[in-house]
Order: sequence, then C-alpha cells, then structure tokens
Amino acid sequence: MKKRMEKKNNLKWILISIISLGIAFIVFTALITLFSGENLSGNTAHIKVRGVITSGESFFAVETSSSEDVVENIRKADENPRIKAILLDINSPGGSPVSSEEITAAVKSAEKPVVALIRDIGTSGAYWIASASDAIVASPLSITGSVGATAAYLEFSELMKKYGIGYERLVSGELKDTGTPFRKLSEEEEKLLQEIIRLTGSYFANSVKENRQLSDEAVEEISSGRIYTGQQAQELNLIDELGNIEKAKQLIKEKAGLEKVKLVEYKIKKPFSIASLLSQQAAVVGKSMGAALLPKESAISLS
Repeated sequence: MKKRMEKKNNLKWILISIISLGIAFIVFTALITLFSGENLSGNTAHIKVRGVITSGESFFAVETSSSEDVVENIRKADENPRIKAILLDINSPGGSPVSSEEITAAVKSAEKPVVALIRDIGTSGAYWIASASDAIVASPLSITGSVGATAAYLEFSELMKKYGIGYERLVSGELKDTGTPFRKLSEEEEKLLQEIIRLTGSYFANSVKENRQLSDEAVEEISSGRIYTGQQAQELNLIDELGNIEKAKQLIKEKAGLEKVKLVEYKIKKPFSIASLLSQQAAVVGKSMGAALLPKESAISLS
C-alpha cells in the first residue's frame, strides 16, 4: 500500500515538473522574442513574407503572413533614417487577393529601394508582391509565376441525398446563397463566380504587366496561370537576376549606394500571454475544421 502511494506521488511530481518546464520554455521563448527588438546598427530592413498571405494574425502552428504586419514593417523601414533599403524575403504560395494587393501597394509606395528575394516558392499573390519591387532575385530552381485567381469548395449535395439529409432554402434573393456546399451551383451562379474570378485574375495580370513592363504577348503567356522555374521566369522578364541572398545584397548595394549591406530583421512584436497562446491554438483548430464549409465566393485566392 505504501509503495503504491509512493509511486503515485512520484508520478504526480514528474507530471508537475514536465508541465512547469513546458510553461517555462514558452515564457522564455516569448521573452526573447519580445525583447529582441530591431538591431539599430543595420542599414537594410529584412522583411519576411512566409506561408499563406492573409489579413489576420499569424498562428504559431500555421505559418502565415499578415498583410497588416508586412505593410507596417515596410512603413516603419521606409520612415527609419538609418535604413537605406529593404530586402523582401519571400517564401510563399500567395493567398488572399486583397491582402496581396495591400502589400503590393506598400512596396510600390516605398521611397527606398526594395529588392525581392524568392526562395523555394514565390507564386501568385507572393509574386505580385515581388513584381512591385525594384528588382527580383530567384534561384534557377525557385518556383514562381502562377499569375491568376482560383476558387474551390466542397459540395455535399449528393452525399446528403444518400443519407436522406435535406436542405431547406430560405433566401431574400435568388443569388443570396450562391456557393453554399449544400446544393449544386445553378448555371447563372457558375457564370457569376467565374466572372468574378476572371476579373480578379485580369486585375492581377495587368498590375504585373505594369510593374514589370511586360509586353501583351508576355501577359497572355503568364495569364494561363502556369508556374515557372527561376530560369524560365528570367527568360520571360518575370525576374531580374538568378542567385541567392548574396546576389540580392549586391543589387541592394548598387541601388542604395551602400558599401556593405547589414541586415536587420523587421517583425511586429506581439504582447505575450498564456491566454493569447491558447486562443491562437484554438483558432488554428477552428480554421482547419471550418475551411471546407466556406462559401465559394469567400474562397477566391491568389495561390
């Protein structure tokens, strides 16, 4: 009996120790992030665009780039007299059309030279952002392009019919529930959504045409939505140079008149709390569960 009690106590203290170490690690990591700040000795802002481009917060478990954060970082770097240029470090498949356009506008309005570096991937909305910079560098093996818009959703009407589940439709207008997953699209609805996607893609392509000074033939080529390697993209004038971060630094030296490029990472410092951590993790789960139920008109994407 006594040995059993001792085992229970030992197990209890082991669990308490593990939980305490976990909390200590989270707090320690947050404090490092909170107080790391910006290295004021740098002369080039290093701004990362990672994962899907969204308008909301970046979650710990899902790498995303919030347009609010990226735009704010560009603004801060442009206003900082110590900063002479901006390096946009891109590894993203694109994302929200509006969020991508917001960042693109911020890049275009920056008064300081902006050089974009495409890592593994810089497609769709992420390429749109890069196209607004003063120069684009990519590896010969980087994946870029994918100029256009897409939309997709799951449709459950046949599955519902199989299990005898009905959809009672009550709407104020005939097109009000366009894109609901609980019935098939009508011909009119499909045309309506396809037109929205076409207009979005056309706006995107024309913006890239202006940013990169492309010919009509080149725009027609890229508007197919296909992807390109860095090597292929250079042949189409979608990027300027093949290389890595050192090539990007070389271009920054030339454009900003710098002898040496000293990068300083710009990122938004978020207030930390255990409650915010838990709420973010819950949001990730909720986002994953609800993604399949989004109406089609809410799921138009540049990715």
